[in-house]
Amino acid sequence: MSGRIEVKNISKKYKHGDLEVYALRDISFTVEAGEFAVITGYSGSGKSTLLNILGALLTSDGGSVTVDGEDICKFNERRRDRYRRKDISIIFQSYNLLSDLTVYENALLGKKLGESDADIDEILRLLDIDKRRDHYPSQMSGGEQQRASIARALCKGGSLYLCDEPTGALDVENGIRVLEFLQKLTREQGKTVIIITHNALVSEAADHNIIMKDGKVISDEYNAHPIPIREVRW
Repeated sequence: MSGRIEVKNISKKYKHGDLEVYALRDISFTVEAGEFAVITGYSGSGKSTLLNILGALLTSDGGSVTVDGEDICKFNERRRDRYRRKDISIIFQSYNLLSDLTVYENALLGKKLGESDADIDEILRLLDIDKRRDHYPSQMSGGEQQRASIARALCKGGSLYLCDEPTGALDVENGIRVLEFLQKLTREQGKTVIIITHNALVSEAADHNIIMKDGKVISDEYNAHPIPIREVRW
């Protein structure tokens, strides 16, 4: 897969007793292959629900999500598993590390799942987590667990990277490192990267900026002059 995504009229609602609450309302947009796209919006705007649908972790209540010509909303469970395993990598806000595996073993699991040729040691060094390679999640801080989670996703590979607040638990320098690497994936390898974040500054480096509010897309614009991550005034 090349990573082109076309979202058409996606909606998602949840039931709370007799009450129906819409997380997404008739969402539509397109992200081209190789884009560095950023989705911003306040908490509760539907960003994480959208990312989970793009990652085939949730099903929508209507509409379509076409990835390279295939509607993932129509995938059976076996095809959904293959899509999650082979075609995409997800960086979760909640880390989702396996507690009985070390940092290195979590990264190795990602590499095996994606059948990638990633250099684990290089990625751990890049994220400044190599000295923790033999530590378990319970032995690390939140920021270290975040970097270990990112390392696993980068080792897994795929054509599409879905990132839910990937720098939320990181200090500025480590946040820049992660974002810089993700931007390079689009520039040097043609990967598609979609980042969900509260940090509007990331938008300065994005090719494509989408803003959400109350489950809707209220702005969908391209950046004529995206800048390198290091040049953003953090």
